[in-house]
Amino acid sequence: MFGLSHPAAVTAAVTSLCGVWWCTEAVPIPVTSLVPFVVFPFAGVLDHRQLAEAYGDKFVLLFMAGFMISRAAEHSQTHLRVSHGLMKLLGTSSQRRIVLGFLAASAFSSMWISNTATALIMLPVAIAVLHEQKDSRLHVPLLLAVAYGSSIGGIATIIGTPPNGVFVSIYEQQSERTVDFFSWLKIGVPVAAIMIVVAGVLLTRGLSRSCSMQLQDLGVWTTAQRRVLGVLSLTAFLWITR
Repeated sequence: MFGLSHPAAVTAAVTSLCGVWWCTEAVPIPVTSLVPFVVFPFAGVLDHRQLAEAYGDKFVLLFMAGFMISRAAEHSQTHLRVSHGLMKLLGTSSQRRIVLGFLAASAFSSMWISNTATALIMLPVAIAVLHEQKDSRLHVPLLLAVAYGSSIGGIATIIGTPPNGVFVSIYEQQSERTVDFFSWLKIGVPVAAIMIVVAGVLLTRGLSRSCSMQLQDLGVWTTAQRRVLGVLSLTAFLWITR
């Protein structure tokens, strides 16, 4: 097919099929993910041992852990607690502080859960603030703070967004060098911090230096939230110090 070898043609066909099924959800997404595991051995592209090694790649397991923590944080609303604390730390006495608070909170959350999940979590909170403030000048900067923060934060850690793990995996295969969690942090965090500062400066231009906004009282931390935060902290510590 198109001058491709048999393994290349099978790989292209399976990739196209999986892409269509993922987009249309003709079958459940997890089922689609197992198609290569079934087809490739029969087609002679890879054997089961090679496929098992690929499915059990360390970055697959790394993201699996990240997704589990992300799901637990969303279910217990631990992420909202942390974001609330960051916004309280930066203050809400001016429109600039509000925007910076959402920018920082979105970025920090996105370091540990997916960019999309972070945006979906922070967006309702931002909309509630906009309804309270009634100032049209705040609309675009605040919404962009959520969007930019959710994207920028994903750069800081390997698990911040799946492309990071894909890049590291390919880089290690091609260069035969190892990139651990802390090595990524040493580059990712400074880059993300610089981008946050630049985004903050651009988004807060022309905004009021004074306003009045009260953050919602979330009450005391629940047992589930404490446990999730503890697991997240311990996991992050072990990732960094491995």
